Amino acid sequence: MVQGGNTRVNMSAGAASQVGKAFANMGKDLENAGMQVSGMFEEAERQHNIGKMADLQLELDQTRSEYDQKMMSDPNGAVNWRQGWTDLMDKKQKEIDARDMSGTLRDQTNLYFKKFSGKEGISVSHKAHTTMLTNARDSVVAVITDLRIKGDFDGSDANVDKAVAEGLMTTSAGQEQKLANARGRKQQNIDNMIIDAPYDAASAFETMPFDTPTARQQAKLQALQQQDLVERLATDEINDRIRGGENVTNEEIAEAFHPSATKAIGDAIEFRRDYNNLTTQAKIAMPEYQTQLKGQIHAMFAQGVDVKSSGFQYQRSAIVRLTKQVTDDADREEFERMLARADKGEVVANTALSKVLAQANTNGTLPVPKMATKDVKYKEYLQNGFLNKEKLLELYKMTPTQAADIDKLSSNREYAEAATLLKKTVNNIKGDSKVRAFSPFEKNFYGGLVFGEKLPSFEKVAHTESGTPEQISNFEKSQRIYGKRSAIILDAINSSFAGRDLSKVPTQQLNDVARGVMLVFDDKHIQDILDKDDRDERKTGNFNYKATPQSHLPSLDDRVANWKNKEYFVSADANASKGVPVIPPLIIVPEDAPPELMRGANIYASEMLELHKEIDPENRKDFKAQVITSGSKMGKPKEGEEQKFWNGKQHVTHLEGFAITDKKMVEFLKTKQGKARYRQILSKAFGNAHGATIGLPHTEIDSGAEDESTGDTEVSLAKWLLGDDEPQATEPTQAKPSVPQMRLGY
Repeated sequence: MVQGGNTRVNMSAGAASQVGKAFANMGKDLENAGMQVSGMFEEAERQHNIGKMADLQLELDQTRSEYDQKMMSDPNGAVNWRQGWTDLMDKKQKEIDARDMSGTLRDQTNLYFKKFSGKEGISVSHKAHTTMLTNARDSVVAVITDLRIKGDFDGSDANVDKAVAEGLMTTSAGQEQKLANARGRKQQNIDNMIIDAPYDAASAFETMPFDTPTARQQAKLQALQQQDLVERLATDEINDRIRGGENVTNEEIAEAFHPSATKAIGDAIEFRRDYNNLTTQAKIAMPEYQTQLKGQIHAMFAQGVDVKSSGFQYQRSAIVRLTKQVTDDADREEFERMLARADKGEVVANTALSKVLAQANTNGTLPVPKMATKDVKYKEYLQNGFLNKEKLLELYKMTPTQAADIDKLSSNREYAEAATLLKKTVNNIKGDSKVRAFSPFEKNFYGGLVFGEKLPSFEKVAHTESGTPEQISNFEKSQRIYGKRSAIILDAINSSFAGRDLSKVPTQQLNDVARGVMLVFDDKHIQDILDKDDRDERKTGNFNYKATPQSHLPSLDDRVANWKNKEYFVSADANASKGVPVIPPLIIVPEDAPPELMRGANIYASEMLELHKEIDPENRKDFKAQVITSGSKMGKPKEGEEQKFWNGKQHVTHLEGFAITDKKMVEFLKTKQGKARYRQILSKAFGNAHGATIGLPHTEIDSGAEDESTGDTEVSLAKWLLGDDEPQATEPTQAKPSVPQMRLGY
């Protein structure tokens, strides 16, 4: 029963005992339950800390991986790697200290971080030391190798000894370098013998000790090749004298060669006989040819031969060449006197015909052809990369960092800042600031930026370009028409006033005859006459250009020496590109090519373009010819790719008038008619280019790109086009893994 706020339970003594036991048991259960709940919280915290420490380990491992990548990207900064790691760990420690965590987790975190930072710091120090040592060793090896390449074997040995003494190179590695230098000395001696006395060297190599039989055979082969080069150079010199009209005797020919060069001596004598044959002399002596010749010379004088103009030497060499062919002594002497007056800067147009032509030009009835030109401003050159890093390092002895800083400003179109920094950098270079000699254009362009009292206006004209290949070719054709019409006018005047002193004939009467000729002989009529002249010239094969059909590309040293003497090598290449069998004309000229060489390259490009359109008018009507200056940019690179440049061999003009895989073009060129047409193109392009010699591309060993279906190569086709032999029969070669890529890097 229940009374008030207290409960009274009436039960027996046994029942009360059972209830007491139950309460006691319940107390123990509650105590155990409390212990279990406490253990669950502790376990949860432990698992949480394990997860956080795993995250920390992953985070620090990622930090180390990123730092490894940073070290790899800056091997030259190895000396700063250890300090960089310390700075990074200090920053990371501050970052971790700012995080919210329990005291237990923080203790664990700090302990692990300290251990990780120290251990990985030791690893970074080791890697930095290894990298610095490797850099030092590589630098020493680079210096040793560079001196060896330059032929300074004593200097190379001295650097080896120093590196071994300072512990930068092991004794065995040093011995290996010295053995390489010993081999280099021996090879240098062999090379000097080959260059200085190739005939004696070939005999000496029979008994001289060599490392291997193959080395002996190679040296003998090089001696024979040098003999061939010496003979070809002597042959070219003799042939030039013969072409110039000299009466070269057998004794003079023999003296020009080594006594052992019996074949070369015989070939030179045979060339003299062939050159002086009746066919060539008969053509020159023809009255029609002489009339045209003298008209062409008069026309050139009427255009104005200005000794101050950039094209004077080109004009002068052309007049000299043509004057030598004039058979009438009085006419030839008059032309020589006119040229002498031009050399002094005097006005030359004082003959009757010259006065008529000059007046016709003034009143517009017969204007002198003019070249279409384009003025290029400083700003345009700067926009096209003339202050890029590669170009600056090619020209000036500045550091890559200095060049990169100027390049960066120029690329951001901050031209004034870029030019100012260029001027400051160059003027601070001690001694000669140039890496190499500058071309005339480079002197004008960079000189204006570097040495002027103030920067030129970027709107100022930096250079005048002479137009596209088509424009230059059209100008040459116009000049030819002008010359032919002038010859006809001269012939008409001589016929109309036969026996009279033309200087005493009234100018009006001379002009009346000239106008009559111009009414009858319009441009189309003149062009028809010139086309017939071209056909006749192809039949006779009497072309005017200098070629060495058996000579390949000269050595770099020879090309440098020849260039200084205004002798230029033109390589009769052909193009090639994977998957592109037909390619329009593309010619690569040296940066400092003289005007006559540039003019010849443009005429060649245009004439070859015309030939492309003749043999396949439907598919090649949209072709464009290009004349590219070596070192200029090769289009705009794709995203992520580096800028590429057109690079020809130094001091070489590369004629890429067609592709070796161009079936229609090559089949035509392999005919006699095709050969004559190609030679005529060379004659038009380079006949008046003083000092230009057209030769074979590549070498006897490397024959250049090949058409795998026919076996035709650049060398084999060039030999046919430049030589007098019939084309060699070619058979298809077995397929190769791939067709050569575009061969424009050389």
